[in-house]
Amino acid sequence: MRRVRKSRSRREWSDAHRIQLQTGHDYFDEAWGPRSSWSAADLDEMRSAWSDCQDAVLADHLERFPCSRPWAWWQFSSPEPRDEAIEQREQLQRLGVLSADEIARLERAEAIRKTAAV
Repeated sequence: MRRVRKSRSRREWSDAHRIQLQTGHDYFDEAWGPRSSWSAADLDEMRSAWSDCQDAVLADHLERFPCSRPWAWWQFSSPEPRDEAIEQREQLQRLGVLSADEIARLERAEAIRKTAAV
C-alpha cells in the first residue's frame, strides 16, 4: 500500500528540516534522510519547505557564513548549479547576487589584505 504524505504547513517545519535545508544533510535522520533515499516527493516537499523557510534559513546562514548560500538555495533558487571547482564567493560575485553588506565586507577584507601586504 502506498503511503500518502500529508502536506506540511509553515509552522510544521522542524529544526531538523531547516538544518537540512541549510546543509543538505539530515544528521539524525529526523527530516528527509540521506540523499540516497530521496524520492521525487521528498524533493517536492523540500522545495515547499524552502519556499516557506527560505527567508529565515538564508538570514541565519548569512549571519554565520557571509558570501555563501545554504544548500537549498543552490538547489531551488540559484540561476545555475553550484560549481564546486570555485569558491562560493567567486560564483556568487559572478552571478551578481551578493548583498550590499556582503560586498562591503569583501571590500573591507581586501583593504585589510592590501594594508597587511605593504
